[in-house]
Amino acid sequence: MEPTRSSAGQRVSGLTKRMLLILVMLLLLLVSSNVYLALAGGALGILSTYTLVLLFTYISRYLGADLTKQEVYALFYALTFSWVFFNSYTVIYRAYLRVSEVTNSFLIRGEPVARLLPSWFAPPAGSPVFKLRTLFHPDMALPLLVPLTFAVLWLVAELSMVMLASYLFVEVEALPFPYAQMDAAFITMVSDRPAEWLRGFLPAAGIMLFIATLIYLPSVGIMVGLPMPPIGFYDFTPQITDVLPGGVLAINFYPWTLAQGFLMPLEVAAAALVTSILVWTVFNSLFVTHPFFRSWFPDWAREYQRGMSYWMIVERSTLRVWAPIQLGAQLALSVLIVVRYRREIARALSALA
Repeated sequence: MEPTRSSAGQRVSGLTKRMLLILVMLLLLLVSSNVYLALAGGALGILSTYTLVLLFTYISRYLGADLTKQEVYALFYALTFSWVFFNSYTVIYRAYLRVSEVTNSFLIRGEPVARLLPSWFAPPAGSPVFKLRTLFHPDMALPLLVPLTFAVLWLVAELSMVMLASYLFVEVEALPFPYAQMDAAFITMVSDRPAEWLRGFLPAAGIMLFIATLIYLPSVGIMVGLPMPPIGFYDFTPQITDVLPGGVLAINFYPWTLAQGFLMPLEVAAAALVTSILVWTVFNSLFVTHPFFRSWFPDWAREYQRGMSYWMIVERSTLRVWAPIQLGAQLALSVLIVVRYRREIARALSALA
């Protein structure tokens, strides 16, 4: 990890001995907790990176050994990478497909789907690992080795691209990164504790805790047998079916979605809103109802049924209509950007020489 600059202008490394000790403690104590949370209640998810950074920062402070800003930075991004690097417990879900009644009932060329699953995907049928419910078994070696290999290769590719892209985008082009401001502000608030930030952070944290409880409580309620209506996501698709069959309309109140919107320029957010309504509400309906547009995508027109939910309509219309359009638009836009900014791209690449 490259050292970051301190307030005095000197480079100070965040990868210290006590930071390595904290990371080892996280590995030994909290990985098992995350595995249990994910397997026992998937809706609960893993322990948040922000929660763990706050926890260890304040524990260190109470013990009289404050973490520096560089150490908080190292802890934050080490935890961020740890969640996406390799999650072995997903093998349990894939193993279920080997013994599921559903996969054993459906046949492909006379063979049950469960028997057609490769050995690297799930343990063999009849293995004792299904009763033992453990990852520490020889039959789990290959199903664990394949995703671990991909995870290692992904990490190597990710770090390589980070080193290349950070130089081009930060040093050469000096591009703005709006989302990075949230992480930087959090790290500064935790390590430096500026009074003006804390006065806003603590009330905001309390408000968001209350909102998150209301939003995610339905997921917890389902697990414990207490049905509760969803609060964070409102689906108005049934209300517009008679007027715009095939179209969808929903409002997302999840905090992270709203936070991303606040960081966007107003004209970009407005364009995204108008485009979403045109694509998913208006054109989705025209491809079902208007004879001229129905002839363009007959598969979607035949597949649509009244009563389909928001997610079902989005999934099927993406497959039948929007996937090729989006792919073509992205490729065309990429070519236009390369042509439009060819001099800037050439200058940035020449800086690597």
